[in-house]
Amino acid sequence: MILFLSLALFTYIFGLKIERGEKRSLFFSVLLLVGILSIFKYTNFFLHLVSQSFHTLGWNFTFSTIDIRLPLGISFIVFELISYLVDIKLKKTHPENNLRVFTLFLAFFPHLIAGPICRTNQLIPQFHQKIAFSFHQFIGGLVLIMSGLFLKVCFADGLAPFVDSVFNSQVGFTGKPTLWATIGFGVQIFCDFWGYSTIAVGAARLFGIDIPINFNLPYVSTSLREFWRRWHITLSTWIRDYLYIPLGGSRQGQLQTAGNLMITMGLCGLWHGASLNFVVWGLAHGVFLVIERFCSHLFQFIQKTLLGRIISLLWPPVGWLITISFVFITWIFFRATTLEQAIAILGTLFTPANLFSAETPPRSFFILLLTFGLIHIPLSKLMDAMHTEKIRASWRFVIAWWLFVLSIVMSSGESLQFIYFEF
Repeated sequence: MILFLSLALFTYIFGLKIERGEKRSLFFSVLLLVGILSIFKYTNFFLHLVSQSFHTLGWNFTFSTIDIRLPLGISFIVFELISYLVDIKLKKTHPENNLRVFTLFLAFFPHLIAGPICRTNQLIPQFHQKIAFSFHQFIGGLVLIMSGLFLKVCFADGLAPFVDSVFNSQVGFTGKPTLWATIGFGVQIFCDFWGYSTIAVGAARLFGIDIPINFNLPYVSTSLREFWRRWHITLSTWIRDYLYIPLGGSRQGQLQTAGNLMITMGLCGLWHGASLNFVVWGLAHGVFLVIERFCSHLFQFIQKTLLGRIISLLWPPVGWLITISFVFITWIFFRATTLEQAIAILGTLFTPANLFSAETPPRSFFILLLTFGLIHIPLSKLMDAMHTEKIRASWRFVIAWWLFVLSIVMSSGESLQFIYFEF
């Protein structure tokens, strides 16, 4: 609490300084915010890397790790504070003069722990308005909460036991179970974070507050670029606006653009966790985005030819298969506990003989995957309808009730922490 209030007060003061045009205020404030985040999140990671470097050089010297507790939600809070300060500098917003309102912007509980990452111009103006109670909107928020609960307890928690049994195996990895566990984790992490974000949006709507949605059917994407426009939307747009574009974006030639993409995605991976696994995950996405960008420019030269027309017709299913295969395979680096484990799992997946083992997941696992595939698009459309007036309040109440019943009936009985609470 002391750290949170200190960050809020510090940013509030420096927002006013930046508005007055005081030199280096933005540089100093952002540097301090990034430094605080780095101390809590990356100190032990840095000490581990230094120790490994010494061992590689043959020096028998090891830094002891420090017992540092990561404050809940600090990554998301720091990102919101940085965007607030930068937007003031760019004249996109004005500093908030009311410290109470500014603190409420940070502490508004639905998005406090794991996002969505809110910009000041999305949230603060709503706190200055007198919000009248709307039963229609309240029940819509309830439907969203029940939808998020349904995704979490039925699919994310339901798939977790088999996924954990494979990834936590102490006897090595075998083909079929590893393949299905990889697919299962891709669905698990999506339902887990989509569920949390939907609960957050729904909880805010109970109070008449709108916060941005975080997911828009990312697993229907036919390119990785489209995937990042649909997945964790508030993070991907934050990284685009406050990292990729300031680095130069795509304005400085193909080589510089490729470098900007690699830096951006590498830092995106590091933000997710202090581990080489996350760095490799981010860099892999960066490489894929660079290749995808090169291929799109190449296609521009042939799109009017017969070959180009054939590619245009075939691309949606082929592009979807390539994109989703890449996304699910790279989720291995997210789930594996070490880089060595991730490489071992990849070795199993890319050894064709291993995929013909007789071992299979339990039937309930397949039922959950099939059910998810059938309902996740209609469920997304239902969530979108809660932001409109299309469905009457009485029907919203009925839908919320049945989602609650289904959550109880289909629950695995084991309650697990949201995955993104770790980040």
